[in-house]
Amino acid sequence: MLMFIKIFINHWIYRWSIQCDMGLTLSKIFMLYLSIMTISYIFDAQMIIVRIATQDKYTLESYTDSPILSLSLGEFWGQRYNRIVHKVLREAIFEPIRSELSSSNIAGFMTFIVSGLLHVHVCIAVFQNTSSAFPTFMFFIIHGIGCCLEKIMKIKFPKFIRWIITHIFILITSPLMFQPFIEKGSPFLMLNPPLFIDVEWTPKLPVPNFCPQ
Repeated sequence: MLMFIKIFINHWIYRWSIQCDMGLTLSKIFMLYLSIMTISYIFDAQMIIVRIATQDKYTLESYTDSPILSLSLGEFWGQRYNRIVHKVLREAIFEPIRSELSSSNIAGFMTFIVSGLLHVHVCIAVFQNTSSAFPTFMFFIIHGIGCCLEKIMKIKFPKFIRWIITHIFILITSPLMFQPFIEKGSPFLMLNPPLFIDVEWTPKLPVPNFCPQ
């Protein structure tokens, strides 16, 4: 059921976005944020196919675990979002550094640096534009610092407040990461449609006749 909700939301945002000129505004950043939060339906579908094909003998590592529910940056990056890459970085970067230096904060920050460099490489390879390299890298540096501060300060707010703070922080810093995607606009989106977008059996939510500002 959750997979279908993700499909509805993701396809709705996509069909709305390709009709509009993209710009670096809060509403469009929020739309892209929701799109990224729901794109994991692709991996959900793969998990279902593998389980059916193997008669429940095997499954796949889940890509995400409802990152929209994260109550901290540490929970977002360490437990819920992109768990596959997280596992690779944890085993290849975090654990060796923590073992050597006996510091989770240093190991965590170094892991964010490596992740930032990987995303810079992808960004340059995809967009052929080095101007987005520094903002992309800074996004991960800022989030690495944020995760370290969370561990050091250990301030406990009510869950709802923690949820608000976490996602406001992500949204505020996300232009550093999202800018090249948004600036490419509709042509880029049309060249990279989401899975199942043209499948007849997927219900189509009505698209507003105006563009988000």
